[in-house]
Amino acid sequence: GTPSARRMLRIGLLLLGWLAPAVPFEIEIPPGIDTLAQALEKRRVIGGQDADVDIILQPGIHRWTQPVSLAAEDAGLNAYRTTLLGVNATVSGGVVVREWSRVNGSSHVWRAEIPADADLSDLGTRMQLWRGLRRYVPARSPELYYEECSKQQIVYRQGDVLPEYYDQDSVLLVLYNRWTATFNGIASNNVQNRTINLTAGGFTPSDPDGGGSRYYISNAREYLDEEGEFYIDLPDKAIYIYCDASDNPNSGEDIVISTNLELLHIEGNATAPVRNVVVANVTFAHTGVESSFVRSGADGQSAMHLTTAVVTLRYAENVTVTGCTIRNTGGYALWSSQETHDIEVSRNSMFDMGAGGIRIGRDAVITEPEVTRVHVSDNVLSTAGGVWQMGAGIIVQRASDVLIEHNSIQHFRYTGISVGWTWGYIPTHVANVTVRYNYIHDIGMGYLSDMGCVYTLGYMPGSIVHNNICTDVQSYGYGGWGYYTDEGTRAAVFTNNIALRTKCAGQFQHYGTDNLIANNIYYDVNVGDRPTPGRQEIIMDGHCDGVIRTGTSGRDIDTCSPDTDPHEGCCCYEGCDMAKCSSFTFLRNIVYELNATRTRHSANTYGSPVTPALVSSTWEHGLDNFTFNENVYFTEGGATAATPLFNSSDRTPGESFASWQSNGKDVSSVFADPLFADAAHGNFSLDPASPALLAGFKPIDTSTVGPRGSMRGQLNDQIHGEGWVASLRSVGAIV
Repeated sequence: GTPSARRMLRIGLLLLGWLAPAVPFEIEIPPGIDTLAQALEKRRVIGGQDADVDIILQPGIHRWTQPVSLAAEDAGLNAYRTTLLGVNATVSGGVVVREWSRVNGSSHVWRAEIPADADLSDLGTRMQLWRGLRRYVPARSPELYYEECSKQQIVYRQGDVLPEYYDQDSVLLVLYNRWTATFNGIASNNVQNRTINLTAGGFTPSDPDGGGSRYYISNAREYLDEEGEFYIDLPDKAIYIYCDASDNPNSGEDIVISTNLELLHIEGNATAPVRNVVVANVTFAHTGVESSFVRSGADGQSAMHLTTAVVTLRYAENVTVTGCTIRNTGGYALWSSQETHDIEVSRNSMFDMGAGGIRIGRDAVITEPEVTRVHVSDNVLSTAGGVWQMGAGIIVQRASDVLIEHNSIQHFRYTGISVGWTWGYIPTHVANVTVRYNYIHDIGMGYLSDMGCVYTLGYMPGSIVHNNICTDVQSYGYGGWGYYTDEGTRAAVFTNNIALRTKCAGQFQHYGTDNLIANNIYYDVNVGDRPTPGRQEIIMDGHCDGVIRTGTSGRDIDTCSPDTDPHEGCCCYEGCDMAKCSSFTFLRNIVYELNATRTRHSANTYGSPVTPALVSSTWEHGLDNFTFNENVYFTEGGATAATPLFNSSDRTPGESFASWQSNGKDVSSVFADPLFADAAHGNFSLDPASPALLAGFKPIDTSTVGPRGSMRGQLNDQIHGEGWVASLRSVGAIV
C-alpha cells in the first residue's frame, strides 16, 4: 500500500495501455463501511472531467452494504479515465460472524448469534456461508429419487422425507431436470400418499436419461450432520455450523454470510453513457442470492433468469476490468449488459461462483446490436454452480464482434462457453464471435445433462471456434459432448480444435446448417461414464452415443429431399421441422477411437442397447444431407474398416467404411493410423508420413492455449483445484 508500490502498479497498467500517461489526481480510500461513496463525492467536487483520476482502495476490507454506482458524471471525458484501483483491497458484500460457542451435547455443532447489522429476513441471504475461501453448504439430505412427478408435485420413496420440518417455509427441494437444477418449496406433504405439493409448481419432469428423477432437500435443520454444512435459524436468530470435533471456528479464517446482491454498477443511461473507466486489482467477494427466483422455481437455461451480477455494466463504453478477483458469489461474476461497447475483461480470476462467470448481452428482443466489441481474454474461471448449477463459464447472448480467447474454464457443472440465444435459423444480432485458444476442462462433473465445452445456438454469421482444447466432459445422463451445435446453429466454423475424454460425442449437432467442421482432432471421446463428484454410479458403461453424431430428425428419403423438393412438412420449408434440413461439412479431421468395439449394454432413451459408432445419427437417414471428406479415421481395440462404425442410428445398424464411401461419403478419406507422436500423453504432433498430412490436415499448435503471462502459472493452488498446469501438460499444451 505504499506510494512506491502504487507507482509500480500504475506503471504496469501504463505499459499495458490501460492508463493515460498524465499524472492523475489521486483519492485514497481507507477500508471501512461504504467508503467509496465518499470517494465519489470527492470525485464530483473536483469539477470537470478533463483529468485522470485514481480512486485507490487502500489495503484491507471495504464493506459495501449497497452496490456502488459509477455514473457518467463520475467518469472521464475524451481520453481521460477514472480508475478504481485496489491495493490489496477486498470489497465485500458480507458480514463476519463471530463469537461461536459449542452447542451443548454436541462435539461438532457450533452456534453464533446473527450479527445485528445483518438482515437475513430474505431467504437468499440464508443460502450461503463461507469460511475463508471455502463455501459451506446449507444442511441437506443425501441425494434422493422420486417415484413420480408432475409440474405441481412429486411422489417420494418411503422413508425419504420427514412428515414435517422445522421452519418448513424455509426448506427447499432441489429438483434436477436435464440441463437445470431448480428450487421449490413444500406447500404440503401428504404422508399417506408420499406426495409433496410444490409451492411454485412449474417443474418440468425429466426422463431418466437426463435428470434421473433426482432431488435433495436443502436448508433443513434436521440434516445438519456433516462437516462443511450450516443452517441459519431465523426464528432463533442464530447460525449453526457443523465442524470436525477438533475444530474451533473462533480461530482461523473469518466466517462470512452475504447480505448484498451486487457490488459495483458501471452504469449510465441512453443519453449519458459511462465512458473511460478502469477497474484494476480489486477483489470483490460475498454476494447474495436472488430470492425471488428461489421462491418461483425459476429454471432458465444457463441461469439466464438472474437479473444481477457482482459487477454489472450498462450503458457503458470503453471500460476495462483487469487483474481483479471475483469470488464467493451468489450469481454471475460479471455482466456486460445493455448498450455496452468496447469492453475489455482480462487477466481476472473468478472462482466459487453461485451461477456462472461472465455474461455478455441479455435475454431481450432487440432491433439492432446493443452489445458490441467485447474482448474477454486470459481469465481463469473455476468452480461454479454453487447455487444455480446451470451457470455457464462465459455466455454470449445477443451480442456481436466478441472475442473470447486464452481463458481457462474448469469445474463447471454446465457448459464452458455458450454462444447465441436464438432457437432456429432466423436472422439474429449475434455475429462475428470468435472463440479461440481457450482451455476448457472438467465440465459437467456428472451433475447435469445436455452440455458441451463450447455450445452454440442460432444463426451467427462470421463466427469461428478455433484452437481450443476440450477435455473431460461428464454429464449426468445423455449429452456430455465436446463441441455442441444446438438448435439452428448456422454459419459457424469449428476448426483446429481438440476434444478428448468426453463422455459422449466429441462433435454433436442437434440441428443446424451451413456449418463447417474442419481440421479438428477427436481422440478418445465417447468414453461413457467415469465416476464424478455429481454422479458416482455408472449409467452408460463404455460408450454414450458416437464419436461424431447428429440429432437430426428422420425423414422419408423417397419423398423428402432438401435439394430437389422442399415442401410443407418436409425440408427447409418455412414452418417445417427445421431439423430435417440439418447439415454440416466435415472436412480434414482426425477421428481416433480407443475402444470402438465395446457395446454399451445399458439402455438409451429409446430402450435399445447402444453399439459403438464413429459417425452416427439419432434417426435413420439423419446424415443424408451432410458432407464428409478428406478425413482420417482409426480405432484401437480390434475394430477395422470392415467394422460397421458408420451411418448408424438409434434404430438401425451401421455400415462398413467401404459401404459408407460407396454411398458418397468420405470418398477421399482413409481408415488408417494418423501416426500421432504420443497421443496418450497429449502430444498430437504427426509423423511426416502421416496419412492425415497427405490428406491436407494442418498440424494444430497447442503451445499458447490457455491464459498467457502471469495468469498461466498461478493456478496450481488450493483455490482452483489440483494440477491445472499439470493438466495442460497432459494434453500437450505446455512442456
